[in-house]
Amino acid sequence: MPFTFSHPAAVLPLVKSKRLPLSLSALVMGSIIPDFEYFFRMRSSVSHTLAGTLYFNMPLCFLVLILFHAVVRDPLITHLPGFLKARFIRYRGTDWLRYFRTHWIAVILSVLIGIASHLLWDSFTHRTGFFVRHFSILQKPLGSPGHLIALYRLFQHCSTIAGGLIIAGAVLAMPRDSLPEEQPRRWYWPVFFLVTAGLLVLRRFLWSGTWRLWELAVSSVAAVLGAVVIAGIVDYLQKRRLIPSCGG
Repeated sequence: MPFTFSHPAAVLPLVKSKRLPLSLSALVMGSIIPDFEYFFRMRSSVSHTLAGTLYFNMPLCFLVLILFHAVVRDPLITHLPGFLKARFIRYRGTDWLRYFRTHWIAVILSVLIGIASHLLWDSFTHRTGFFVRHFSILQKPLGSPGHLIALYRLFQHCSTIAGGLIIAGAVLAMPRDSLPEEQPRRWYWPVFFLVTAGLLVLRRFLWSGTWRLWELAVSSVAAVLGAVVIAGIVDYLQKRRLIPSCGG
């Protein structure tokens, strides 16, 4: 599959649309949410279907959006490297739940557009994708004997690289804001890396299949996502004095 975090490149042109008042975070989250089934169980049987969009992708996307804006976003932005923090600091402290209550139609539409962009992209780059199955040219092998690659897989790799470059360019083009004087919590990144490592080890013990490069990549992304959520929850609980401070 194309790398999950290249998928938002497909929806970035819609962010500044004047005709459709869309939600940036809902567009982005919708564009990556179908791959979350891989992170949960290393395979996808429902999330890349139209039916799965209704009973899996949509509910999960709203849950992840709320979790992201409620506990992950602000501490993550606070602890980003300076060149990234200066570009994202403007989004810290925004009340997304209030925005959702007054713009819920735009949010739902944005999620649906994001999911649709993901499924359309994958339909050209997955072995089981609609266009790959119905247009044999996409299954045509290219290259020399012993080094053959199907056209759809070539599209997969090329689109992953192109999407990543588009996103990197969009981030670098974001305006930079001055950073406030503040002391980040020293425990944030150590907790993040420890949890990431712990989740990877746990996944290895729970996964009975062969530990190939693809499984390692998917498990690593899942561990990183889990770690950033746990670090955000710890920060949330500390700020409300529900757990003792880790120091710094």
